[in-house]
Amino acid sequence: MNSLFGSIIQIILIYYYLFGIDVNLTFISLITIPFVFVINYFFMKKIHPINSAIRERYGRLNATLQQNIVGMSVVRIFTNEPFELKNFEEVNNTFLNANMEEVKLRAIFRPFTGFLLGLGTALLYWFGSGEVIRNTLSLGSLLLFSQYISMLTLPVRFVSILINLYSRAMAGAKRVFEIIDSKAEIEDKPDAIQLPTIRGEVRFSDVTFEYIKDRPVLKDINFLVKPGETIAILGATGSGKSSLIYLIPRFYDIIKGTITIDDYPIKDVTLKSLRNKVGIVLQDIFLFSTTIKENIAFGQPDATTEKIINVAKLAQAHEFIMSFPEGYDTLVGERGVTLSGGQRQRIAIARTLLRDPRILILDDSTSFVDTKTEHEIQKALDELRKDRTTFVITQRLSTIKNADRIIVLDNGKIEEIGTHKELLKLRGIYSQIYATQFAPKEELLVPGEQKNSGGRKE
Repeated sequence: MNSLFGSIIQIILIYYYLFGIDVNLTFISLITIPFVFVINYFFMKKIHPINSAIRERYGRLNATLQQNIVGMSVVRIFTNEPFELKNFEEVNNTFLNANMEEVKLRAIFRPFTGFLLGLGTALLYWFGSGEVIRNTLSLGSLLLFSQYISMLTLPVRFVSILINLYSRAMAGAKRVFEIIDSKAEIEDKPDAIQLPTIRGEVRFSDVTFEYIKDRPVLKDINFLVKPGETIAILGATGSGKSSLIYLIPRFYDIIKGTITIDDYPIKDVTLKSLRNKVGIVLQDIFLFSTTIKENIAFGQPDATTEKIINVAKLAQAHEFIMSFPEGYDTLVGERGVTLSGGQRQRIAIARTLLRDPRILILDDSTSFVDTKTEHEIQKALDELRKDRTTFVITQRLSTIKNADRIIVLDNGKIEEIGTHKELLKLRGIYSQIYATQFAPKEELLVPGEQKNSGGRKE
């Protein structure tokens, strides 16, 4: 911007001196200048959509490249290198073609600017030489005039270049402003209040939720979770397990019903105060490309080293962290690539525990650990659950059996809710899941045999 203003001021000052030398010659030199700006105006109109296309295709090229780098192992496993290479070449060619269009357009318009500036200089010498011959203008004044015109060429060309750069910048800025100006799907109400210290009671009342209009994922969900209870959520893929727990921190808004925490409707409290009370360990773990210590302290950057170590011990992460030469200062790489799946999940658990949330959500958080480590984590989490309301999505039998209650979802509805023993006696969906995935068949024959034998005592 400073360069643009500098060039404009330089042009104004040069013409100020030119008018002082010879008014007629100055007007002659001005004849071609308007044409220069007219050509640049049409050039900008033509090149703006091309620059927009370049930015869009550049984004697509980067996305394709990143996808292939991140998914390199999958590509290799399926020997799909030729297809991905062809796909990349196609995307790269569309980017190349857009750039070639810009180069061709610039090659057409840019010479016109030089031609018009040269034409102005030629007109200057033509009329100026006539005035020198007629002794109405000295040769020195003509040469000085010519020198000023030469000085004018550079700022005029620079302004022309800036117009092109401006077009590119606006094309990129358009995409940025689209994101900045996009309205958040979930926002605080104007009169939202801070959620105070909570006990952890969670109530769902007639809750219905959908991602796509008229296609509900959850229908008429009703349950009450008391403070400190552990609730295991079970169901087939697509039954709505993750959707259910993600409604608690308001990742999505329900279309019907009410969700309350300690009788506070979650829509009436600020998102920040709500999410500060809810700790989540997601199934898809994301770690930042920094140290283990900084990843654990992500939610509390001012946490002391002692607190970080304590939560790492509770998450059974301290031992493997200390096995690294740099310990807690070990860099984990992009998305934690240098760590195993189980190690990443234990760091994620430690990160959540450091915030000391009153409500804990574990989305299959022990899915990547072995039985021994899962047992150790389970022992630590048992202690932590004493003062926390906990929701667990898992396929681990030990976690399910240790839950205070189990919610069984099927096709977006709660089909069964109760303890492990209560649900086994119902001989419903949970009983079927337990029989096929967890227990020997003989274990389920006992209730049936007792019923058939006329209610014999257990």
